[in-house]
Amino acid sequence: MIFQMFLFMTFAINVTLTPAGVSTNCDRLLMKLNAIRLNDVSHEVHERVLVLETGLRNANNGKGIGFSVYGVVVNKKMIYKVTLQIFSAAAFVAPILNEKKQLMTQTAKASTDCGLSDAQMATARVLFANATCNLDTRLG
Repeated sequence: MIFQMFLFMTFAINVTLTPAGVSTNCDRLLMKLNAIRLNDVSHEVHERVLVLETGLRNANNGKGIGFSVYGVVVNKKMIYKVTLQIFSAAAFVAPILNEKKQLMTQTAKASTDCGLSDAQMATARVLFANATCNLDTRLG
């Protein structure tokens, strides 16, 4: 089960990396705009870059450009952070679940291994050899 969960998580991460890559590329675009501003410190370049940066940062209700999921702009940094948190939680929970599974297996095995030994069966046969059983089948 843990292996299946790992495979699912790996698949889910790979699926989300493409949209997250869009957001990461948008962040790089903002860094390149800043580099353009620093290369040419004229007032005209600064104004043009400022207009572009302001427009880009105000996209998605002020969350910036990129791939947005439920109002959160998803980028690779966020995906890696969430993945690390999930795997950390799984590393904490997996040994607990494994221990519980082993305990349940031992308990189930113990419940099937509780038969009488041969000596106990012989004693029970001697004790109940002359016993009679009356079954009352009347209703109510």
